[in-house]
Amino acid sequence: MTDATPAAFAAHTANRSAQSDIAKQYIEQSQVDVVLGVGEDYWYPAGNPGYYPDHPAEDPEEASKGTQGNLVERAKQLGYTYVRTADELKQASGRKLLGLFANEEIFQQRPEGEGDVYNPVVSLPDMTKKALDVLPQNKKGFFLVVEEEAIDEMSHENNGSLMIKAGQQLDQAVAVAKQYAKRHPDTLVLVLADHECGGLTIETPGGTDESGDGKTISGEDGPFAIARSSQTFALDWTTTSHTAADVPLTAMGPGAERFVGVYENKRIHDILEELLFGKGRR
Repeated sequence: MTDATPAAFAAHTANRSAQSDIAKQYIEQSQVDVVLGVGEDYWYPAGNPGYYPDHPAEDPEEASKGTQGNLVERAKQLGYTYVRTADELKQASGRKLLGLFANEEIFQQRPEGEGDVYNPVVSLPDMTKKALDVLPQNKKGFFLVVEEEAIDEMSHENNGSLMIKAGQQLDQAVAVAKQYAKRHPDTLVLVLADHECGGLTIETPGGTDESGDGKTISGEDGPFAIARSSQTFALDWTTTSHTAADVPLTAMGPGAERFVGVYENKRIHDILEELLFGKGRR
């Protein structure tokens, strides 16, 4: 929860690695109402493991490493309900909610068959649904950011099968948001990425594998089934890094027409600011 994407919306630090500083800003300065995700290690000081034990078998390097004291206890003092499991999340009530469901990541991002795992304690659509149960209690409205980080991380590892699995979780979370927006037509829903990762190409299976240049881990992945079809497809990677390829954006709801076109990604910020605060606000 204190990694780059969510932090960009609710914190200001000189370095993205200052994750305990970011967590502290969430609860003391930005006062974010709902914080759900993972990264418990940055909320507890070294030597003080939280609900999830230090040095777990799936990744022994994970351990509490917070630099700002016990931020979970601080959050409770500030009125947050703290939850750690799916059952606790389901039962939680109130207008301020903090949920941390793993030490650092909700998955193990590795090449296929090398200890790669995607088994979240709480699914992204369930977190999205809970956030949309809590946030509308504020009659002034709300702004919600939902991120599926595994899409990027699995692409860095050229792990096609788990990248697809993470994408399906995002798809289900978007469905939750769309259902809410249909019941509340004053809601704007945006779906987009901050960048492409992996130089990904979708291909017909059985063709030439163009990935054999030493820049990828797994080369071609697949074949994968196409829904409601007997056909299949393959994924071909060209890098393990981010690329400058254009990414799509879809939008529904009031103001959606403002996002038509091709533009630098920073323009999205400007449009959102104008929609939230009125034109000309800087």
